[in-house]
Amino acid sequence: MAFAHAQGLPLTQLVDTLGKGAGSSLVFRAPRAQHDSRELSGGFKVRLHAKDLGYLAVIWRRASADAAVVERMLDVYSELITRGYGDEDILGTYRLTRALRRA
Repeated sequence: MAFAHAQGLPLTQLVDTLGKGAGSSLVFRAPRAQHDSRELSGGFKVRLHAKDLGYLAVIWRRASADAAVVERMLDVYSELITRGYGDEDILGTYRLTRALRRA
């Protein structure tokens, strides 16, 4: 979503389109008001995603698998939690990405 925003794409149309495809998820099926107002709460919390992804990272490391993507996402979640967004839903990653692009 942050990439689409940076490219000037209409986020409402992007979310609608992705919500209808094979890659759809709860994020894309969330009420439009949530996307439009940036009221990012009520979904699965970032801190819980971080916990679960942390378990996956441990398993991947034990299997000597490349966990670079998992590690990067854990970094993002950690930053969100540090900034006080741990209880927001996964759309908080969009807020962080936009904030980092401005910095």
